[in-house]
Amino acid sequence: MSDTTVTPVTSGAKSCTECGAAFGDDDDKRYSRCTTCRASHEPDTVAREGVEVVELDLSRSAPPPAPPRNFYWIGVTPDAPWHYVTAGGVAFQKHRGEVTEGDIEGRQEFRDKVAPGAPIHNLTDAHVARIKEEVALRVVRNYRTERREVRKGVSMNTYHGDILSTKSTKQGGSPLRQYVANEGDRPLGEFLWMIRVRHKDDRPFSGTPPTMVKRPE
Repeated sequence: MSDTTVTPVTSGAKSCTECGAAFGDDDDKRYSRCTTCRASHEPDTVAREGVEVVELDLSRSAPPPAPPRNFYWIGVTPDAPWHYVTAGGVAFQKHRGEVTEGDIEGRQEFRDKVAPGAPIHNLTDAHVARIKEEVALRVVRNYRTERREVRKGVSMNTYHGDILSTKSTKQGGSPLRQYVANEGDRPLGEFLWMIRVRHKDDRPFSGTPPTMVKRPE
């Protein structure tokens, strides 16, 4: 009888490229190294010759600090012909509040729980200057008041008017539209108010605040 020992060959056996041992049950055959060698393997180092670290000096290129801002209480007078007017990208609103559904004399209506004006948060001085410049260039023409009945025994005033710009527009070198003043034109600022306040809930005037342009007595 021969003393030679025959080792059976297992189909699909895999050996570690690091230590040469056959993969066991704990080894992941997706890798070329066994679990033990992968755990002790140190990552390859990269030579630093020719490598340059890029750094920024923010003391020279840092953006300027943000400009200071203030709260402004902004609105449209009750006798203005419009519910809001936009100037400098800011809406001067007649009302602010939540829209609610109501029923009056069998008719379904939508009403607002409103208060005058709307606070505009954190305007810079440059933004305020732009608003003032745009308002100064506008007038109201054909302003009039009409009394109309809204339902039995109840009447109210309605207001009408057109906003015109006093700044002539040009197309090429020729004027496209030239403003010509008419008797009765009124500055738009007579219908807008803008009050600098201390915080977003501060409303220092009851009723209609002073307008941007003082109305004639």
